[in-house]
Amino acid sequence: MKTTKKIISVVLALLMAFSASIAVFAADADDSLTVELIEEIAKTEELKATATSFTYDNITNNIEFDIYANLDEDEFCCDFTAAKGFKVVADNSAIKVVIPRFFCYLSVDMAGLEFAKELSIGTGILDTVLDKFLDDPDLSSFNFTTETVKVDGKEYTLEKFTGKGLAVSGSFYYDKNDELSRIDLTDTLGESISLTLKDVETSFDNDVFDVPFYYINLSILFKILSLFMTISLV
Repeated sequence: MKTTKKIISVVLALLMAFSASIAVFAADADDSLTVELIEEIAKTEELKATATSFTYDNITNNIEFDIYANLDEDEFCCDFTAAKGFKVVADNSAIKVVIPRFFCYLSVDMAGLEFAKELSIGTGILDTVLDKFLDDPDLSSFNFTTETVKVDGKEYTLEKFTGKGLAVSGSFYYDKNDELSRIDLTDTLGESISLTLKDVETSFDNDVFDVPFYYINLSILFKILSLFMTISLV
């Protein structure tokens, strides 16, 4: 499984008010909703969901966007078209900001833009942890506990998986309809992200990663303008 997914993880930080949890106990992972989900993702190597918030480093943004991951082809897409008019498409070699309204796109230089580097961290964590989970779809190498929690007055089933021999963990929150509503992931470096989710699916049309051939590439113009601004400020 490829592990480098340079993507713009654009969004940041809702302080979620969680009440004290109750009824924490070890459980049989064979009955886990998360194991069922991971096994389905392992079959297709695809994940699509609508994120309603994204939290990293205690910074949250409640903006809604669709996130697509093709883990086999090492491609990600965050679609902010409805809210902001653009989407971000990324793989190992390139990041493109696509603006459908103006039929154009911009290639982002990870090395040259602090913005891009900072916004890649979140999905880097998502990538690292998901890879560890998908390498062991039945999650036998993780300790499993489950509990009932309340979030904003609503009751959820929380399933938590902590690596037995590796420092990764994931917490998965399911609503009364057994739908995944939130994930908290921690990678091997101890960095964490949280996403609140809806409409989770394990397959989608991969055309979402394509940039139409007739879209104008503004990358050169952007570099020229950046250079001009740098010279002007000297």
